[in-house]
Amino acid sequence: MTKKSLIEKIKSLLALATGVGNENEKQLALKRAQELMAKYSVDVVFARHPCESTPTIEQIRYETKLDLPISLRTSLDLAHTIEPICQNFGVYVAYNLAGHVLLWGFKTNLEVAIYACETLLYQGIQDFKREYRRQRTMGFGISFWKGFREGLKVKFDKSIIPENALVLYDQVKQEWMRKVTFGSGSFNQSNANGMELGIQSARDAVLNKGIESTMSGRLLK
Repeated sequence: MTKKSLIEKIKSLLALATGVGNENEKQLALKRAQELMAKYSVDVVFARHPCESTPTIEQIRYETKLDLPISLRTSLDLAHTIEPICQNFGVYVAYNLAGHVLLWGFKTNLEVAIYACETLLYQGIQDFKREYRRQRTMGFGISFWKGFREGLKVKFDKSIIPENALVLYDQVKQEWMRKVTFGSGSFNQSNANGMELGIQSARDAVLNKGIESTMSGRLLK
């Protein structure tokens, strides 16, 4: 399987896993996508470096092409928002004082996680813009994206991680923890309606919906 066909296969499986349908079929699709990512990460590394006992873990900067709303423009807020998406694919997230969001993971997993982040965030941004025009209340942006994060956690809460992938991704987590100093963020405003809309937006976002044609072709390159 070529890299291009592998990525397309994983994207198709993720579309099934996050779309509308039978819950068992969605879980099987997600499991198969995760198995492909784990297997490919190991096979490629061992083929090139047979003596290595551990796949190579990469660190990259997440640079979105999306026009982010003010509530997502700090590295802390953006990192917290994409964290539940990335960890579902064995990728770990951090931010630094220079304003960068950093990702750790195997190469294929990083590419798939970024695709998922861009696709789901785009849909959230469109929902946010539409609802903000209707609401225009103090703190709506903060509460919407807080809700969006909670919705993503619920969306990926029942993910099935194959045992072989769990072992591999634990190595990524250990590398991530060695290099990261943890911080915490707080939200001092709340809007129940905005949070509810954010949760709903995350739950409705699917990976087969895609994004605008102006974005197509820029992902996974």
